[in-house]
Amino acid sequence: MRNIFVVAGICLTFSAVSYSQDKVAVPAQAELDAAELLIKDVFKTDFLKAKTPGDRLVLARKLLSKGIETKDHPAGRYVLFQMSSDLAADIGAVGVILDCEDEMTRCFDVSGTQLIHALTRASKVVKPVKPAASDLHQILRIVEQAIDDCDFELATKYLPVAAFVGRNLSPESLKIVTIRISEVEQLKKAFPAVQEARKTLESTPKDPEASSVVGKYLCFLNGEWEPGLKLLVQGSDANLKSLAEKEIANPNATMEWIALGDAWWDVGQNETGLARAHILTHAVSWYQRARSTSSGLTAAKLDQRQKERDTFIAGTSLANNSLPQGAIAADAPKHAATQGKFTVWTEPHPVVVGQSFEVVIQVHVAPGKKEYNTADLSGVIVGSDAYKQVLRFPTRPATPVVNGIATLRLRVPGANSGVRNSLRLESKSLGDKQTFELK
Repeated sequence: MRNIFVVAGICLTFSAVSYSQDKVAVPAQAELDAAELLIKDVFKTDFLKAKTPGDRLVLARKLLSKGIETKDHPAGRYVLFQMSSDLAADIGAVGVILDCEDEMTRCFDVSGTQLIHALTRASKVVKPVKPAASDLHQILRIVEQAIDDCDFELATKYLPVAAFVGRNLSPESLKIVTIRISEVEQLKKAFPAVQEARKTLESTPKDPEASSVVGKYLCFLNGEWEPGLKLLVQGSDANLKSLAEKEIANPNATMEWIALGDAWWDVGQNETGLARAHILTHAVSWYQRARSTSSGLTAAKLDQRQKERDTFIAGTSLANNSLPQGAIAADAPKHAATQGKFTVWTEPHPVVVGQSFEVVIQVHVAPGKKEYNTADLSGVIVGSDAYKQVLRFPTRPATPVVNGIATLRLRVPGANSGVRNSLRLESKSLGDKQTFELK
């Protein structure tokens, strides 16, 4: 009954596998019209009572739940999801819209165009239903997927909705969205030239100008240094070409590491926004390599550069690299469960039947660490209804560590009454494996 998340990008994401059920085509319009009449008749009392936003929210959730339960009436199931989403859009209930879309795309062969229309309608509501943090996370996961697909038009359609949700969540959430909006504009502005350069490289793989354009985009704006450096080596920018050659040579002396860090640091001074953040972070990676074998004034310089980088990226999505879409490290509530190196809890608590919820996972890492590589963590959520949701991570998995804790979040679709969910986690580096019951 729960959906398949397949999201990639710079944020922590998860993939889920539900029942082995094939999608079906959307029923014919005549069937949908008949189903709508039937639903309005069956729930006529509920529709008559649904005068206030609170009543309409209850009805939207009821229709969603009935759609999930309906197994033998495709047209009825489709219209139940559609009517639930429409009611939710009228009152700004973003979470219900997302849940309806999850179910509709799981069951039917449909595009995602209905989702953006419903969310856009919801974002116009003056006094909306209070959103959940997981709603913002899910919308921004869609944004990150669109960016990964280089579909900046789609990303810019969802960002105003993300701003609406962030504004109704907290000032901190809105700030995170505002930062990402600015960065997406930077990416969108740079991309046409990158497209042209990629076309050139298809016919002339070593074209210097095209190599420089794409290499800079990968390194400076995407943070993908390994493929980007290979292009900069054959690029037209002599300084970047030299730096890339030195880095690919993999130097092994402390002063060479510092020299590379200094050179990239200087490059970063000529950039702004996301590009500068990525370059300074890359420079600091070389400083960190040299720090343990440095002392005195040199060590003080490296520490100062680290602080300057940290201050600058505080205004970018790199400050929340585990989930640029708004996952903030949080203190564990009383109902959190701690086993071994992990602390886990659900939001809201207790979980409401039929409604999506969020699982917060905290990994207690070794003292002194500033980042946690999420590629180290594996896990799966298993439901007693045969649902399965596997943790999947992005290509750039560095997650900031705050007070010795890396905080990750997972949105889980709602389930029927009586369903039990368990979360299995394993960290190879920490040598820990635990199972949690989600409540």
